[in-house]
Amino acid sequence: MISNNIASEYLQLCSRTSYYKKPRSLCWRGISEVAITITTFSKRIRPATAMEEVKTKNVETLAYVVHGAGEPFKLEQVTLDELAADELLVDIEYSGICATDLGFQAGKIKLCPYPAIFGHEGAGKILAIGEKVQNKDWKVGDRVLLSMNYCQKCKFCRSDHPADCVEGTRLHLFGLRDNGTTAAKLNGADVRFHFFGQSSFAKRSFVHETCVVKVPDGVKDEDIASLAAMGCGYQTGIFEPSHDLDRK
Repeated sequence: MISNNIASEYLQLCSRTSYYKKPRSLCWRGISEVAITITTFSKRIRPATAMEEVKTKNVETLAYVVHGAGEPFKLEQVTLDELAADELLVDIEYSGICATDLGFQAGKIKLCPYPAIFGHEGAGKILAIGEKVQNKDWKVGDRVLLSMNYCQKCKFCRSDHPADCVEGTRLHLFGLRDNGTTAAKLNGADVRFHFFGQSSFAKRSFVHETCVVKVPDGVKDEDIASLAAMGCGYQTGIFEPSHDLDRK
């Protein structure tokens, strides 16, 4: 576990590098060296116990908020309005940091207005489940990895190719739910959230059901940090060398 200050300093350091200029190779390097950071939130928001009722409305949580292009990641307390029926409340224990997050923070990708909460390589624990979540095997307390959300309706989603979802750009990068709303508020004002359906730079997040993959039985808790980047980094990282081999 690292301190909040170190986590914040790491995010700022990443934002000042040329990381975004070579997203694939450096994304791979980044997650292999540091698949981590938000564990420290637990120092300020303790996890729920069996005797504690978990709130799914007006949920207060810490998050790294970006207020403008090139602005630093600022650790602030935000409020999440109400868990949607197709979402899960997840306590984010670990998050990777991807070149895409840094591109949005730097203003190099101009699809999501500020203020916004990024992050899309989360891992954590289910605290609550929306009433219309389709997978009935998930239960409160399950450890999960988080990846990208998808529409479930287009021809690619229906043929088991959600990475090609025709709604992907809108669902992943605009910081809004499918219905155009955002759950996050800061001092009463909207904050873009739901980045790739998860916004893993928040300690607690409303995560769309299509993002969620249960950690297999037998995986040790201490190994989950290194799996957080499965949501993006490992997938795109493995593509680059395999693509090069195909070309050769």
